[in-house]
Amino acid sequence: PISSDVSNIRKMCKGRVPVVYMGGRVTDERENFVATDGDISTGIALNYLIGLGHRKIALISDWNGVNAGGGKVGAYRSKMQYLGLPELIYAEPGDNSDLVTLGYQQAKRAIESRQGITAMFAVKDMMAIGAMNAVKEAGLHVPDDISVIGSDGINASALPMVDLTTVSQPREEMAEEIIRILLRHAEDPSLPAEHYLVHPLLHERGSCRRI
Repeated sequence: PISSDVSNIRKMCKGRVPVVYMGGRVTDERENFVATDGDISTGIALNYLIGLGHRKIALISDWNGVNAGGGKVGAYRSKMQYLGLPELIYAEPGDNSDLVTLGYQQAKRAIESRQGITAMFAVKDMMAIGAMNAVKEAGLHVPDDISVIGSDGINASALPMVDLTTVSQPREEMAEEIIRILLRHAEDPSLPAEHYLVHPLLHERGSCRRI
């Protein structure tokens, strides 16, 4: 779901058909969802960058992620605090329907801050693509000057002109679980809601380097 608040969808369905939300957790514990564990996704991305020698890692996020205080933003804060590394979070209110532009804008701010950032972790692949555009516009290169890693594993991340390292969602497993949950709840609507978290996977490509 675009938002974790699914109360309007619940009102429309009125319990007449089983519903499973895919991609993110929802605030209503009565609802089924299948999602990637944001804490693990963030840990995989940050551990990968830190293993490459990066210490000044900017988080490129949408505003909703910051307001929520949890998920990938909360996991980033916890990780950086635990390691004693600077928290470099770049997020402003913006048009979440245009994630490439939003990622570009936040990455541009990160570059202009002159914090010595060597890597960026974008909470969504489309934002990572925008961040890569900002790096190029600044006369810098990915990954020679700034490494960029995304999260989602969208098909575009594998295109040769993008070549984005990302932490992906295992789609086949998610689809199988969604079908399983739908069938179970169609047979017995009285069953309690199921919350299934899948383990994300790292796909190494050409957008990150060791320093």
